[in-house]
Amino acid sequence: MMKNFFSNVSQIFLFLILFPFSSSAQEKGSFVFRGQVQKADKIKKRDVSLANATVELYKNEIKIKFVKTGKDGEFEFTDLEYGTIYKAVFKSSGCIEMFLLIDANVPAKKLVNKLGVQSNFIMYDTHDKEINSKKFNYPFMKIAFNGKDLAIDDKYIKDFNNDIIPEMQADEQKSLADQKLLAEKQVKEKQEAEQNEKKRKEEDELRKKMIKIAGKLLVGENPSKPIVNVNVMLVNDKQEVVQNTTTNFMGSFVFNVFLPGNNYSIKVDESNNQVPPNAIVIFTGKNDKEVGVMNADIKGKFVFKIFPNNVNIISLITLDDSELKIDIKGKLLSGDDPAKKPLINVKVNLMNKTAEIIQSSKTDKDGLFVFKYIGVDKNYIISLDETDPQISLLKKLILADEKGNTVKEVQSDKDKHFKFELLPNEVNKMGKMYVDDPWLKIMDPRVTLVDGLVISENVYFNVNDEKLLPDAKQTLDKVIAIMNGVPDVSIEISSHTDSQGADDYNLKLSERRAKAAVDYMVSHGISATRITGKGYGETRLLNKCSNGVKCTEEEHAKNRRLEFKVIKK
Repeated sequence: MMKNFFSNVSQIFLFLILFPFSSSAQEKGSFVFRGQVQKADKIKKRDVSLANATVELYKNEIKIKFVKTGKDGEFEFTDLEYGTIYKAVFKSSGCIEMFLLIDANVPAKKLVNKLGVQSNFIMYDTHDKEINSKKFNYPFMKIAFNGKDLAIDDKYIKDFNNDIIPEMQADEQKSLADQKLLAEKQVKEKQEAEQNEKKRKEEDELRKKMIKIAGKLLVGENPSKPIVNVNVMLVNDKQEVVQNTTTNFMGSFVFNVFLPGNNYSIKVDESNNQVPPNAIVIFTGKNDKEVGVMNADIKGKFVFKIFPNNVNIISLITLDDSELKIDIKGKLLSGDDPAKKPLINVKVNLMNKTAEIIQSSKTDKDGLFVFKYIGVDKNYIISLDETDPQISLLKKLILADEKGNTVKEVQSDKDKHFKFELLPNEVNKMGKMYVDDPWLKIMDPRVTLVDGLVISENVYFNVNDEKLLPDAKQTLDKVIAIMNGVPDVSIEISSHTDSQGADDYNLKLSERRAKAAVDYMVSHGISATRITGKGYGETRLLNKCSNGVKCTEEEHAKNRRLEFKVIKK
């Protein structure tokens, strides 16, 4: 029998006796577990006692005892209780760790016979490559009390020796299934990454061909007022609407379009009621420079024509990304709910591509969140607070635009993180672009005004003249509208000239220009207590163009400006 177990591999011979300790011990409901550990010596072809091996005893997966084997490999645990399951773990250097289970989960009073068992099991050397070491993750023996006898699961022992353990087979099948799912997931992720990359390249090519037409619509003169919150349409020569958008509180609008060599028109919705019959309508472009002026008809309707071959006009209304901003408005909806239930009071973070948080927001009762004053044509990431209990219970989230139209769906990852990676076109679906303007910060209720904020405007005058030109008036009209909307600020206007001309003359000229700006704003309703003006001549140049330095007209023009210092009350 012993020879059948010994082959050309190392093994451990385990001698076990499991029996009631004594009649008195049995009355106390305890028993003794003792045995002998031996190792088969492959060279000597005989068993040798395995001294100093470790035997650990666990109860409910908690280690309660451990012993070291004696010189003859013997060990013993006393006072073990019935009514539980024990796990005995055998460890020795150079041998595969193994364990057995003792099911003593029966009352002591049912145990009437003296019980004992003697058996041996082969354990293999850790370096033996022919042995499936994975099976030793499972018990090599199962012992159980049935009330009268000690039962050993012989079939399980036979299956264990033949590597056909049901639990191991089930785990291996599950592992294969998991590997298959993982492989399928990796293939899918790779395909999605390739599709996204292809999509990004296509969008990049398309964006190169697209231009951003921007401007402001104003009504009336002295002062002019912005036409706010009206639907503006870009119409081709077939009277087809190419794109539409809405003006903001400054009358600003932006179209992001591909314009072939056709003629276009800018119209407003016919339901617009902000333009009186026969009123003057002003269309401005960069730096509030006038693009066109026309009279509305008797119904307040007007149309501005755009001719792509008119280089001067196109240059005034075409902006690049650095001159534009966008407000993102989106909704968070549950993807697990067929009704797409909104997620309420959830923290939402807007991050750049390096995962830096740019802004944070919280959803309202409709799941709506807002990010304001964001750069356009950039990739962003929207992430959620995974500690929120609403989020931790969900498997899928829907990111929608303000009207509830799905922009993107995302599954949670293994750590319950939800991240939406947004391409520029997806960002554009969730907001409307507008012309960047330093005065927007004054109107933004989220911004805490810094006392003494200085806003510079390139307001042009004729040479040696302080008379306000139409472009200058339109800029001042904007400041008037801002001050009417934010009554708790006052303004200090400073006027600056270039270095051309005598220093003293330029100082006096700038003082007259500052006074002209103040007088204009006061004449249109701004209290004289809220606005002051001062001229600085050429004492605060923005570049190198001082006396005697040769500069271009464009370089000199940068110094001819009005600056507005915002003061909080």
